[in-house]
Amino acid sequence: MDANQYVTRRQRKNNAIYTFTTGGILLLVALIVSFAVVQTVPTGTEAVGTRFGKITGEVLTEGFHVVNPINSWDQFSTLQQSTFLDDIWVPAADQQSALFDISIQWRIKPGMAKTLRATTGTESAVQELQFLPNARSAVRDAGRTVERVEDFYSEEALQAYRSEALAIMRSRLDPVGLEVQDILVREVKLPQMIADAITAKKQREQQVEQERAELERVRLQMQQQVAKAEADRAAAELDAQATKIRADAEAFAIEKVNEQVTPTYVDYMRAMKWDGAYPSVMTGGDAMPLLQINTPKGGK
Repeated sequence: MDANQYVTRRQRKNNAIYTFTTGGILLLVALIVSFAVVQTVPTGTEAVGTRFGKITGEVLTEGFHVVNPINSWDQFSTLQQSTFLDDIWVPAADQQSALFDISIQWRIKPGMAKTLRATTGTESAVQELQFLPNARSAVRDAGRTVERVEDFYSEEALQAYRSEALAIMRSRLDPVGLEVQDILVREVKLPQMIADAITAKKQREQQVEQERAELERVRLQMQQQVAKAEADRAAAELDAQATKIRADAEAFAIEKVNEQVTPTYVDYMRAMKWDGAYPSVMTGGDAMPLLQINTPKGGK
């Protein structure tokens, strides 16, 4: 192989490499450009366009969009979010504070992404500069509607506090484009001294309730004993009345029988029982006994 053939082959090889490299670069550029031209916005999201740091005014909703490749897009989710605030000191009207753990459900209002981007910045800036400061302030301010810090252990007072905090938070965040949907109080921790006092108070109340229950039991027992005594007395009175009635009846019967019995009737009853035999009388010696028998007048 001469030198000319070697040079020719070398040039062909270099040309092939150059062509392949150029094609790859062009394909890569085409892919980059295609991805830059097409913008995908997820469900429940709005994208605000900026060009060199300035807002273009263009807002994209969910889906695929062909866009200017030199634009940047800041996305704002309009889906519900849940933010957890833990260990927040909430003062009551008596200047004592309780430690709260709270969950707040909120979202960016649909259609407010452009305004928020212009006034506040990106989505993370909205949360840090708008939502969190106003939420914490509302949580603390609502506590002053509770008279005493121990009232936070009352279900009624806690619900009233939750409603007040929700109202304050909505009044402050709604105008800036944030919708607060609900507040959930996860835990309330009182200062140890107050917590111990509340525990002691509940123990005393439980003891009083136990004593009251015992007194009620004794009262019912006494009532039962009184009722039994009354029943026994009533039964004794009835027995006495029944005995008196029986005695009165027997006395009446005896009285009537006595009224009917006369001397003649007595003699008649004796005669009816006589068997006809004369009585035998034994005497000492040879003396003859003398027996006198009364006969009715006119008898022979």
